Amino acid sequence: MTDGILANQPSKTIIEQRLVKVKQKAVDHIVFLKKVLTDD
Repeated sequence: MTDGILANQPSKTIIEQRLVKVKQKAVDHIVFLKKVLTDD
């Protein structure tokens, strides 16, 4: 049981890190679009 849990943890953290990066990029794009729209 413990071996399976330890094996699953690294892949889970990698997925979580990717999701965080995707979310950060999405937020950056939204902020950029808002600035462009408000500047007009």
